[in-house]
Amino acid sequence: MSTIDTSKESYRNIGINLSDEQYQNLFYLNILASGKDNKDIPVHFILMTLKALGLIPTEQMREVSDSETAYDSKDICEDELQQSVGVFKK
Repeated sequence: MSTIDTSKESYRNIGINLSDEQYQNLFYLNILASGKDNKDIPVHFILMTLKALGLIPTEQMREVSDSETAYDSKDICEDELQQSVGVFKK
């Protein structure tokens, strides 16, 4: 059975353009994720992959003040949910 070419050039050929830094970070994450001790934390590696690709914002989109909680109003709760999972179709 043949293996999949995971070189940077191979990714570029299928439309995934990675910087050298992104490729190297993903390479290291792949090594870490394949370790037997790390099999139980896939979400961590998904988040780290998104961060390596620059897809995780460096700060929260909306900070909730100390006097405001997600339960104060329906609008705040919906805003928080939409920021977390996206906008729902109506």
